[in-house]
Amino acid sequence: MRRDIARKHQQIMNYALARDADSACAAITAHIQQTAEGLETLISQGYWASLRERAVQT
Repeated sequence: MRRDIARKHQQIMNYALARDADSACAAITAHIQQTAEGLETLISQGYWASLRERAVQT
């Protein structure tokens, strides 16, 4: 799943600048949750271990 991180950050900033606290909190909560889920997926698929192995081999 590809994410548009820059767009998400822009959206959070726009809500904050507009002083729309409810929308800003909802957007940042969703962003953090999606980030955590993405990291969890990468870890469960062994992504970090493969990076470590490649680093040791070089």
